[in-house]
Amino acid sequence: MSRREGSLEDPQADSSASPLPHLEAKIQQTHSLARLLTKYAEQLLQEYVQHQGDPFGLPGFSPPRLPVADLSDPAPGHAGLPVPERLRLDAAALAALPPLLDVVRRLQGELNPRALRLLRRLEDAARQSGLWRQKKKKTPHPFEEFYLRE
Repeated sequence: MSRREGSLEDPQADSSASPLPHLEAKIQQTHSLARLLTKYAEQLLQEYVQHQGDPFGLPGFSPPRLPVADLSDPAPGHAGLPVPERLRLDAAALAALPPLLDVVRRLQGELNPRALRLLRRLEDAARQSGLWRQKKKKTPHPFEEFYLRE
């Protein structure tokens, strides 16, 4: 990462107190990256919701939480877990996000084919996550089965 892009490390984090300073630094980087991704996801969500109409755009609307495999609820004790366990949980959470993003992009293309800016942003996010595929046939992802159930 260039200096211009900024540092992902928390300057207040003291990794010298940890027996595994390299892993602690990686955890801090992952945390900072997750915050940046969260901010981007919130912006993308707002644009997405604008295209869905009511009731999604109504104030106070909260969709039900989807069952995302390998993605557990945030736990207050997460910071107190051993470093290898924290890394394992963080990696599982990050790995669960790209398939969901890919499904959202494909379903949104069917629901709102004229929302070109939104579709481009979803396509960019899918491409960045490594999931973009050139018009290949593939088996449906479990998220699609969840959404497309009658």
